[in-house]
Amino acid sequence: MRLGPKGARNFLPSALAFISIPILLTLFILGIFPWRFLVGFLFGTASLAFALWRAGKDCDSLHPVRVFGATWCLCIGLASLKLTTAISDWHPAMWAYVLTALICFTGGFWVVTHYLNKNLARPVGASKPELPDSELLAPRRALVIAFICLAIGLAALSYEYYLIGEVPIFAEDIDAARTKFFATAGQWSHPEFDTLFNKFIGVTTILCKYAAYLCLILLIQRGRKSLLQKCLALVIVLSGSFSLVSQGGRGFIFELVFFAGAFTHYLRQRWRFKHLALAAFGLFVLLSFLGYIRHGADRSFAAYAQIEGLSNLPQGRLWDSVTLGYHSLTGPLEIFSRFTEDLPAVRPPSSGFLFYSLHRFVPRTGIQEFVYNLYQGTITATFLGEFYGDFGVLGVIFGPFFLGMIYGYVYYRALRYKSLYWVCILVIFLGMLVYFYHINFFSQQITWILDLIGMGGLIQVCKVGGKQSIFSFLRRGAMAGPQPSLARAAFHR
Repeated sequence: MRLGPKGARNFLPSALAFISIPILLTLFILGIFPWRFLVGFLFGTASLAFALWRAGKDCDSLHPVRVFGATWCLCIGLASLKLTTAISDWHPAMWAYVLTALICFTGGFWVVTHYLNKNLARPVGASKPELPDSELLAPRRALVIAFICLAIGLAALSYEYYLIGEVPIFAEDIDAARTKFFATAGQWSHPEFDTLFNKFIGVTTILCKYAAYLCLILLIQRGRKSLLQKCLALVIVLSGSFSLVSQGGRGFIFELVFFAGAFTHYLRQRWRFKHLALAAFGLFVLLSFLGYIRHGADRSFAAYAQIEGLSNLPQGRLWDSVTLGYHSLTGPLEIFSRFTEDLPAVRPPSSGFLFYSLHRFVPRTGIQEFVYNLYQGTITATFLGEFYGDFGVLGVIFGPFFLGMIYGYVYYRALRYKSLYWVCILVIFLGMLVYFYHINFFSQQITWILDLIGMGGLIQVCKVGGKQSIFSFLRRGAMAGPQPSLARAAFHR
């Protein structure tokens, strides 16, 4: 029997899997490869499965479960390789916790989307990638609002740099300078800046990000734009990007690139896995190169004192940078493993960890400072840290389940109601999801809450049909009559 082109494409991966798996198992049994590599191989395979698995031709390559599963399994697989001596032998409960988090997040997402599809959805026609004209940004209005946001944000940044006495990106010690204004734990903590007024100034700087976001949406959306408007939007994007990068963090580059890529995915051209892989590899190379230059310029960087004694890789500037990146991906999981073992033996704070961003109004303890006092040098414990610290095993179960429900609702609204606001929130939430291996943004920061309100209000003002109330985006709107989805996933059928 001859296989067609489609059958041949499906046969080749299956044949390679059936051939490679027995060979690898033989190498593990003979002791040529350590058994820890088997665990890494299994989780690496699971990460690829989340990234590559397709359920129909309309499946979404940026589906939240896909993004979380791929990144979560990748970090676990890397940690199991033990490329540094900082990674210990995890106790059985730790493995149960990380697997439970993955299952519960997926379960919460499925419960919400299944309920909404069953009780609120109506049969819809073929999906169209275009937003209704009333949801598009008015170019002139969006540019004016973006310019105002950029001006206010730059004023706040200038005042911040005046207080700390330098611009972080041009400082001799970039890491010390960029954390001086906000750090609350570790060797760079500066209590003199930890005031409510300074926090307000710091929050105001995100208007630079909003200016860049508005202009990116304007450039990506379909609609008539003059060449002058495109050039002005590009200038604002570059200005907002540089103002954010001037704070010295590579994460700002990732946020802007991810925002532009995800919006392009949902509004212009669907990304396939090969496109995402190439984009991710290019971004990884860029961020690694920037880190290589930054850390290589300052060999007194504190992390080098740790990694040079922990690395199982060869010595050298390049390998030290690789080890530092590896430690960034796996360190939070190791800290969470130690945290689950040591917390019962110490006195947990009575005020709790969750929602530390509200500590000025409600008694809360920062888990970063708490963990830093236990384990000098690392101050994050994945997104599970606060859930476990406050509720124990129940927190590991219901915390990810609740987050999965939130993502399920946002995803449903974004892909069913043709709303620019909900698409924007989905893109922002997907960007946060990538960091779940590292930190709980829903507890440590309030910027996502400001994004919900700030971007919602700005989009409402800038839309072609946005002459109604600035907060009308909070209304439920068309829940009774959903419109075709932007990128309908297979389970939405």
